[in-house]
Amino acid sequence: VYCVYEGQLKLSKSGSQGRPQIIGIAKEGALVGHRAVLTDKPHSFSAEVLGDTRVCFVDRKTFLAMMVENPSVAEALLRRMAAELDEAEDRLMDIVEKPVIVRLARLLLSLGNAYGRPAPKGTRIALALTREEMAEMIGTTQETTIRLLSQFRKWDLVRLDNKSITLLDPEKLKRLVEEPVGRA
Repeated sequence: VYCVYEGQLKLSKSGSQGRPQIIGIAKEGALVGHRAVLTDKPHSFSAEVLGDTRVCFVDRKTFLAMMVENPSVAEALLRRMAAELDEAEDRLMDIVEKPVIVRLARLLLSLGNAYGRPAPKGTRIALALTREEMAEMIGTTQETTIRLLSQFRKWDLVRLDNKSITLLDPEKLKRLVEEPVGRA
């Protein structure tokens, strides 16, 4: 089991055609690999550091003993896994039911909540993701993501600077999630 002590990890899984799909970003305090330890199966995803990152390792035997000796640790892990399952189900439903414009707006809001830093005008997302990585996270193409980000820029919802995105109007993005305009 790995614990992200500092920084972030990009978690990816290869699809049936070998194309990687980003399944999440693990930030400080996140556990990674606990499901593999508990199911006694190999890790089903890969992890890549995003910038300067420090990760702690806990071997399987120590991890399992810690849960047996400290029921509160096992309970906290169960809560975390239940929350992860809820998030995975929500992402699946989004991909199946929601237009891409809504999925992108929701991703930006989520990244702003998790990695947002105050900027002169808005909230800068302090996480360098490429447009391709963002597309992978919402189950669409890079071209569609670029087109929608340009539309968001025209609507003054975001400012795009190189690899940086600043949320200029999170409230309008929230309304877009609740009342989508067209289908992308």
